[in-house]
Amino acid sequence: MKIITNTSGRNTAYIKSVFTKVHTYMRTLEKRKAPNWRNLRVKIEGREENYHSGRAYIGGRGGEWDVFLTLPRPVKHGTAWHSENKKGQPMFYGTHSLASLVYHELMHTYGYKHSQYNDISEKELNKLFPEVIDLPPAIDKVKAAALPKWQVKYDSALKRRKVWKAKAKRAANALKKVEKQIAYYERTYEID
Repeated sequence: MKIITNTSGRNTAYIKSVFTKVHTYMRTLEKRKAPNWRNLRVKIEGREENYHSGRAYIGGRGGEWDVFLTLPRPVKHGTAWHSENKKGQPMFYGTHSLASLVYHELMHTYGYKHSQYNDISEKELNKLFPEVIDLPPAIDKVKAAALPKWQVKYDSALKRRKVWKAKAKRAANALKKVEKQIAYYERTYEID
């Protein structure tokens, strides 16, 4: 399974982990993998309103994509990210919502039509995802301003000094223990 594009503003790795977890669960129910799981191409787009939808080809092979999802875009409110409704109010779009959408679309890739299966239950979702969280936004790929080369080397030297001081302290403690053992043997067995 590969997410070929993700313009939803959501974390691609997290979405992929939800796909994988749901597929693993479906494999136990179906006693087989999704027919084209290895080559499944997923396209994800974002939308402004708090609404999701999906499309998938029966049997899983399509043109440019096999599964197409639209997810609500996250919007930053203070320090938190949420989806927004049409009035601009923050809304929750959680793991259970995405997992039920993924389950529904994967059932189509298994070859089922709507009348041939039931959607995943809340009980099954709670078992798969006990912690209901809002989907995380995509990680900002804004790089910090590059430090001067001397600063990077200086920071590295400070870290190495800290490591070597810790090693020196452990060595001093080990040496004390060995000296005690030697003193014990010299006293006990009258060694000169």
